[in-house]
Amino acid sequence: MYSTQGLADVLVSKGVVIVSVQARLGFLGYWRTADNACVPNLSHWDQIAALKWIKKNIRAFGGNEDNITLCGQSSGSSSVDLLHLSPISTGLFHKYIAMGCSMSNWWAVDEKTVESCEKKARDLGVKQWKNGEDMLQQLRALPADKFKTEFPPTEKYTLMGISIAPSFDNELLPEPISELRKKAKPKPFMIGVGMNEGLAVGMMNEHLRNPNATIIRELVDTIFPKNMSQRDERMEQYIKMFIDLSAENDRTTLVRALTEIASDAMMNFGAYTAMSEAAKHQPPGTVFSYIFNHVNPESWGPMASQLPFMAAGHGADIPYFLNSPFFGKFKFTEKDKKVATMSNTVLLNFLRYGDPNGHRNDLPIRWEATSAEHPGRHFMFQPDPIMSNIYYGGGPELFTKWTRD
Repeated sequence: MYSTQGLADVLVSKGVVIVSVQARLGFLGYWRTADNACVPNLSHWDQIAALKWIKKNIRAFGGNEDNITLCGQSSGSSSVDLLHLSPISTGLFHKYIAMGCSMSNWWAVDEKTVESCEKKARDLGVKQWKNGEDMLQQLRALPADKFKTEFPPTEKYTLMGISIAPSFDNELLPEPISELRKKAKPKPFMIGVGMNEGLAVGMMNEHLRNPNATIIRELVDTIFPKNMSQRDERMEQYIKMFIDLSAENDRTTLVRALTEIASDAMMNFGAYTAMSEAAKHQPPGTVFSYIFNHVNPESWGPMASQLPFMAAGHGADIPYFLNSPFFGKFKFTEKDKKVATMSNTVLLNFLRYGDPNGHRNDLPIRWEATSAEHPGRHFMFQPDPIMSNIYYGGGPELFTKWTRD
């Protein structure tokens, strides 16, 4: 939970009504049986129930049911994107902010949910069942904490460590993500990631902490689809965007290359796909993308000593947007204050108007929307912000093109 005092200072004091939604997570939120004895994707049905309640009752709390904005960070980022994409919920709100990822990320949809749940049932001692309902009856006798999932990942080259996720069904997610994005109700959409999303999560995996040329190639091999045309040549071309593996490289160079590749795999590819597809299907001026490129080393808290170099990683934007520490508390410098003021302005403008620039162009530079002509266009958050049309050196755009060939 983010700091309630921090949220009150930067948002509630400006007239924003905040609602924090609770939903079932992990196996309790996504359990599924082969015969659909339980409703799939219960976590998101919980969220939809909350959205309907908000729409019906928020006026009594000083809110506006005709100006509802969803905001999610990390896995919550993919959740708000799902609520936009689903035909059940796309009309229940008016704007949304995805801080970290989207449903276009490879890990956001689980195509093996039934197998995962059956394995979990056996791990919990339920070895046999006549049908789905019989399995559920046996599982209901167990305490809820038996269903928890753990993080970080322990499997080789597993970056996200997600045990279970939403799955396609006939109601909530009835079609592929790209098709749902075409049909979702258009609305202002802001999506952002940290400059090096893989820095923390990649380093949590013991297999990735001391990389060499073989490990980097094996990691890229897990990312690239097996049926991609010219796969080997394109893998080498992609790797060369980060490092020359034929040369002698020190550990810092290898780790930096690996974390940048991990960033692409974990977040950047999916964020780019979501923003570029949304820009293609939505009205002009409704899609806004950012990369957060500011870091105070103290913001990493105790994790700082474990990092091979310093960069803005996963959650780096939270202290500045929401006035809430992510990894650890720290004192703002003058540069921090400058970035925080800019972040608060962006957030309030988007909540009010669906445009981070506001009605008076309140930012140091104008934030140009992502468009079909400029699918990688983004705002770079730093003390002196810039606009760029090249998203993460062009890797996500190239990868997306290759996967569509």
